[in-house]
Amino acid sequence: MSIFSFDIKNKLVLSDLTDEYSIMCSEFNAIVDSYHIKPEIYSDTFWNYLTENYNIDSNCISTKTELEVDERNRTHKRYKYIVKCKLNKNDFIMISFYDENKSYDDTDYRSFVSEDDKRNKVNDIIIYYEQDKLNTKLLEETIVNKLLDLVYVPSMKNQFFIINTSQHGYGLKASYIRDVDIDLEMNYGKSFVSIHEKIYENLYNKKNGLFLFHGCPGSGKCVDGETFVTMRNKKTGEVMNISIDDFYKINK
Repeated sequence: MSIFSFDIKNKLVLSDLTDEYSIMCSEFNAIVDSYHIKPEIYSDTFWNYLTENYNIDSNCISTKTELEVDERNRTHKRYKYIVKCKLNKNDFIMISFYDENKSYDDTDYRSFVSEDDKRNKVNDIIIYYEQDKLNTKLLEETIVNKLLDLVYVPSMKNQFFIINTSQHGYGLKASYIRDVDIDLEMNYGKSFVSIHEKIYENLYNKKNGLFLFHGCPGSGKCVDGETFVTMRNKKTGEVMNISIDDFYKINK
């Protein structure tokens, strides 16, 4: 009997995934190996692959809902799935992964991001298997290589990436940059103006590169014009939240 409680239609939340490897060993009733695929795959493409290649029913899928905050501090839902994929009558593999559910109400996001980047994607794919029944070489030939053929490759033209981390290490996440009219000296200090000019020169003349912004917490590494600050009127005592962009406009 499976140790999970599944219902794909109602998406019941899995109560505990704190030790996924232990869960897998219990499900296989054996010590298992794992194979991690880092690149992203479009959600619909990945699900089509699963349904077309494996015998999967509602008793073979678990899901856990999480909230993810992106590089612009926007929140969207994502789902942690564990899918039991039957290879034959007796043997199976378990595949765990995250699936996105982006629904940004963001004009800039809709305007500047490509249609491919807006599509939901699957990431952090881990395949669990028994080495005695499916060795690594056979796994790569029959399953992994097919999945790698489906990998999403973001456009590298005029594209910025942010280094992100997961439980499996570092990766690159495509991000968009919009053109804004901003007072650099007011927002980042006099010393940053010359740094900005150097960055701009490198971006204009070089095809690739890496910029690391470092500093103490609260020093403004992630601050931009859309960042909100809290202000208190000394005379009236009124407290209000206002974006840096709006603050700059009313004080210009």
